[in-house]
Amino acid sequence: MMMMGRVCELRAILLKMMYLKINADSMYIYMCVCYMSHIWFLQSNHLRQQLYVSSSQRTNSRKEFCKLKTGVLVGIGNPLLDLEADVPPEFLKKWKLKEDDAVLCNDKLIPMFFDLVDNYKVQFIAGGSTQNSLRVAQWMIGKPHSVTYFGCIGGDHFGHVLRVKAEEVGMNAIYQIRPKEKTGTCATCIVGQSRSLCAHLAAANLFSVDYLELQENWKLIEKARYFYVAGFFMSSCLPAIYKIAEHADNASKYFMMNLSATFICSTMKEHFVRLFPYIDVLFGNEKEAFEIAKALGFESQCLKEIVICIANIEKASNRSRLVVVTQGPKPVIISDGSMFQTYPVPQLADERIVDTSGTGDAFVGGFLSQFIAERSIEECVGAGIWASQVILQRSGCSLPDLCDYRDDGKQAGRVV
Repeated sequence: MMMMGRVCELRAILLKMMYLKINADSMYIYMCVCYMSHIWFLQSNHLRQQLYVSSSQRTNSRKEFCKLKTGVLVGIGNPLLDLEADVPPEFLKKWKLKEDDAVLCNDKLIPMFFDLVDNYKVQFIAGGSTQNSLRVAQWMIGKPHSVTYFGCIGGDHFGHVLRVKAEEVGMNAIYQIRPKEKTGTCATCIVGQSRSLCAHLAAANLFSVDYLELQENWKLIEKARYFYVAGFFMSSCLPAIYKIAEHADNASKYFMMNLSATFICSTMKEHFVRLFPYIDVLFGNEKEAFEIAKALGFESQCLKEIVICIANIEKASNRSRLVVVTQGPKPVIISDGSMFQTYPVPQLADERIVDTSGTGDAFVGGFLSQFIAERSIEECVGAGIWASQVILQRSGCSLPDLCDYRDDGKQAGRVV
């Protein structure tokens, strides 16, 4: 109790400091103290093992993945520590946030992090869109180091937490470390079954293409056959994305991207236009599909026509582009420009749904786990739906200790 009392006392002091000056550094210090409170609570309830479970306990390697080479899938993105809390609609209105939306933090939104941490029950969860997807993929594959992830973190405890989370599932995390910077964070505000995201990128925004080009790192790129990048990373290091895309094209490998958010679709239009010829698989939800269609000047308001048009955008290779669009509980849409298919999503009872944050990332992770094993599109979609429904019943993109996925071709119709 003494430790908890000191933590509360320190929080009170920091709150007084906030009235004098609110900035990113004070926000970070405050969150560290709250994180200490969170860890203390877990320790006092004998739950510390949930934060640090050995990779051997998590690993559930299956025969069908044994033939996969280590490092076959590489991703690059913004590693973030998620601060997740249930909030009322008034909270979003107060900070001018929208449901099912994502924004980057600005000076006006920094006080929102204090408001969230001080007035609501916050959980600290490893996050970042690409990192979420790759952690899920590695968890489902089971074979250690099948997946490699690049990103940038600070030389702080939050960065250490992200590294531990990667190790838990056997993912090979190659972090560029900025010792003087803070690890990025993301406020995940849950309103019912919707969520609103506000990312404070910090160190995540400082990844450099030079780090990717280091000999030991570029060897990992050359070793991989599949590459995945979320659109969010376009605001951090475009040169790294271009370099990977061009390498994938020159070596006849697979380059995959995610539209990520409507604001990314509208503000990064020119870069998407440049990258589209290299994209072999494109993920997104229906709102993002409509937004990129609008940005590209498509006249159609029909989702089917839009998906087919996106699939038919000119490519650098002869390989067709696969477009995968999720619609929450509605059917998943797939098209390669000539084929158009929908896959129903089994419905979960409302009482089983915890929150929707991370479900889109989980779908991608599940899909990729089968795609890199050269399974059928139906099996890829089934794995994606299964993974998303696992996460739908948990807080954020947190993973069970063991993966009980059965790749029997029946996952798409099975409620977990």
